[in-house]
Amino acid sequence: MTNQENLEFFIKMMKNLDADNRDHLINAILNELRYPSNQTYYFSCLLLCIFLEIKNEIIEEHILR
Repeated sequence: MTNQENLEFFIKMMKNLDADNRDHLINAILNELRYPSNQTYYFSCLLLCIFLEIKNEIIEEHILR
């Protein structure tokens, strides 16, 4: 899978999950940001890209919370 395919996958998940499950997914991504590593960089970029590409105000607010 390419990075673009991964991004599209996560965006589809964010759009199709209900609020509780979306919260679990966002928290799982945020838990990867605790310690410096390659995964930290990947998930920080992923979260920023999702935020920029999602074009859904509710999900953007959910990420910011």
